Amino acid sequence: MKKAALTVALLGSVVALAAVTIAQTTSKPIIVGSSQPVSLASGKISDGNSIWVQLQIYDRLMEFKPGTAETMPGLALSMRPNASSSLWTINLRPGVTFTDGTKLDAAAVKANFDFWWDDTRAGFFKSGNSIVPDIFEAYKSGNSIIREVKVVNPSVVTVALRQPMANFDEVMATGYFGIASPTAIRAAGEEKYGTAASLPVGTGPFIAKSWQTGDRILLEANRSYWKRGVPKAPGIIVRFINDAAARIAELRAGTIDMLPTGALPYDSLATIKADAKLKPVFRPSFNVGYLALNQVAEFGGAKNPLNNKNVRLAVASAINKKQIVESFYGEYGITNGYLPPTVMDWSYPKAKRDYVFNPEAAKKLLSDAGYPNGFSMELWYMPVSRPYFPNAKPLAEAMAKDLSAVGIKVELKSKDWGAYLDDVAAGKFQAYMLGWTGDYNDPDNFYTPLIGPGTSKETGYNNPALFKLLDDARVATTKAAKGDIYGKVADILFDDIVKMPIVHSRPLNAQRVGVEGWTLSPFGGEALTEVTVK
Repeated sequence: MKKAALTVALLGSVVALAAVTIAQTTSKPIIVGSSQPVSLASGKISDGNSIWVQLQIYDRLMEFKPGTAETMPGLALSMRPNASSSLWTINLRPGVTFTDGTKLDAAAVKANFDFWWDDTRAGFFKSGNSIVPDIFEAYKSGNSIIREVKVVNPSVVTVALRQPMANFDEVMATGYFGIASPTAIRAAGEEKYGTAASLPVGTGPFIAKSWQTGDRILLEANRSYWKRGVPKAPGIIVRFINDAAARIAELRAGTIDMLPTGALPYDSLATIKADAKLKPVFRPSFNVGYLALNQVAEFGGAKNPLNNKNVRLAVASAINKKQIVESFYGEYGITNGYLPPTVMDWSYPKAKRDYVFNPEAAKKLLSDAGYPNGFSMELWYMPVSRPYFPNAKPLAEAMAKDLSAVGIKVELKSKDWGAYLDDVAAGKFQAYMLGWTGDYNDPDNFYTPLIGPGTSKETGYNNPALFKLLDDARVATTKAAKGDIYGKVADILFDDIVKMPIVHSRPLNAQRVGVEGWTLSPFGGEALTEVTVK
C-alpha cells in the first residue's frame, strides 16, 4: 500500500475509535502490528496470532494474574475440584453480559463446552486447528478426558472428567477457551462464527467491530465491561504485517505503536536500541521451536526415508543446532534435547542429553540405513514470525545447508499460515518447522499438545506406552513423582526423534516510548486493558 493510502486508512480507523473515547481515558487507540489470525472462534484454534486477538475479545473462566503463571478468578468466582480432581464445580460471577446484551449463565458456559467439544451434535464444526483433541485427547465421540458437562443451576456448572486433572483450572485460564455468546454462535452457524464474515462476541474488554481480510481488525473498547475502569484505551487497530523488517520500519515511522505478537529477529535489537523513540521488550523464555519429522511409511506415493529411526538420527546429527542458535539468537536462545523450557528442567531426565553435531556419523547412519548417497526431502518453513522462530526462512536455509553436506537434498517450501497449519494437522508435510509457547506452568502443556494422542496424524507417531505415561503424570500427586515420569517421557522422545527441539528463546518484542501499562505474560499474549498511548 502506498504511504498516502496507508495514512488515510489509518486515520479513518483512528478517528472511528477516537469517537468512542470517554472522560476516563486520554489515550489514543493502540495500533498493533501482527499477523492475521486463523480464526476468532474460541476453542477452535491453536495459533498465537488468533489467541492474542481473542484475549482482547473474550474473558475466560479463570485468568492468570498479569505477568505471572498464577491463576485468579475470571468469569468464574471459583473452580473447585473434588478430592480426586475428576469433578470440577464452577461458580459463575453474577451480573456479566455478553456485548450483544445476552446474559452469561451456566447454560451459556455449557453451550461453550458443547461448541468446543461435543462433536455428537448436529452442526458441530470440527476445525483442523482446534486445541481440544490435543489437550483433552479427543472430542466427545472419542475417549475424551472431558466426560460430561452439567448445568446445576443458573450460576453453577459441573465438569466431570474421565481421569483426574489437577490443573483443569489452569487449562481453563488459557487463551484458547474464551467464553463466547451462544446466541452469536447460533446466529452465525458454527463454521462461520469468528470469521471476517461473522465477528466474534464475548464479554471481554474490547468488541470486534470489523475484520478486513489481509489488512486489519478493528476493536472498540467495551464501555460496559464488568471490570470497572478498563480498558484505558478507546480501541485497538490490529494491522496485518507478516514481514519482521516491515514491522520494525512501521514502528520507527510511528504508524504502529507496539509489536506484542510473534517476535522480532535478534539482529534488529541494535536498530531498536539506536532509536530513542523505541524500546525493546523481552518476554520470559517459555517456548520451544522444533523440527518435526514425519514418520509415515510412505510419503508422496514413495517410501519415506524418515520412517527409519537411524535416518532421523542422521538428520539430527547433521544439523549444527548450537551454531544455528548462536548465530540467530545470540544470548537470547538456548538449545537442548527437550520440549519443555529450562524453567521446567525438574522434569528432564537425570542424565541429560542433546543431539551431537557429527556429519561423519550422519553419513554412516544414512549408509547403514540404505541411503549411501543420501535422499531428497521437503522441509516446510513458516510464513509468519513467531516467538520461537521470528524469521523461519533463514533458519530453514541453515538447516538445509547442513543436511546437504551429508547428502540429504532439501527442497524448501512454505505457504499461507492458515493452510500451513491445516496441512500440519493433516500430516501432509514430510518435515516442517513449528513451535509452541506454553499456556500454563506444567510440562503436560508441552507434551500432550505436541506429541499426545490427538497429534498422531501430524507425524505418524503413535506410542501408547508414552501416552500412558502422560496420563500417569497428570494424576501424580507430587512434583518428584511427576518429574520421574516426565523424565521417562523425555528419554523416549529423545530416542524416537519425533519433534526435534531446536531452540528455547526469549522473544524480542518492541514498542514506542509513549506506550505505557504493558505487562507481558510469560505465555505469549495478554489483554491490553491497562495500556495507554500518549
